Amino acid sequence: MTLISGLLLLLEPKPSAPLSGLTLMSAEIDVQPEERLFASQADHGWQSIVIHDTGMSYGSADSLNNIHASVGKDGLAHHFVINNGTEKQDGLIEIGYRWQRQESGAFLDELAAEDDAELQRIRWFNNNGIGIAVVGDLDRKSMTGKQMDELVWLVKQLQERYSIPATEVYVQVGSGRQGITPRFQEARFRQQLLRINTQASTE
Repeated sequence: MTLISGLLLLLEPKPSAPLSGLTLMSAEIDVQPEERLFASQADHGWQSIVIHDTGMSYGSADSLNNIHASVGKDGLAHHFVINNGTEKQDGLIEIGYRWQRQESGAFLDELAAEDDAELQRIRWFNNNGIGIAVVGDLDRKSMTGKQMDELVWLVKQLQERYSIPATEVYVQVGSGRQGITPRFQEARFRQQLLRINTQASTE
């Protein structure tokens, strides 16, 4: 009974957390995008980057915020959302409230853990990883060119700022538990990442 009650409480809809309303594109000229990207509170000290697709052909930070709030995640679970043009401009990067507040993400589901070791791993990534959601169902359709361009730009900005090596950039797109859908151009993506040295970054 306790478990069932807990699950029902978790699934009870909650008010959506406020979205930051901040967006950016790498080509913006009114203000340096990286200035807007890092115009937040004291850095959390991030150590990795985790990329997911939303599993839906349409969406935006607004709709994801509502979905995540309805399953007990206190609103948008990721730090960033990269749009595909269905609800917001193609390639538009939306900055979530967790990034503005430099708070841990909730993009990996603790309830999915099969044992304590996996639970600890999930918690580590949620606490130390920057979560990026790419709008789309990559099992059925590839990312748009603008999405890929903005994803590469964003990841490189984050790598440089926090000295995150390419080995700590994780791609979990598609329905496979561990695998990456072939619709994600992983080789092209990885070739563009920064090669981070101990104290400096070089392309």
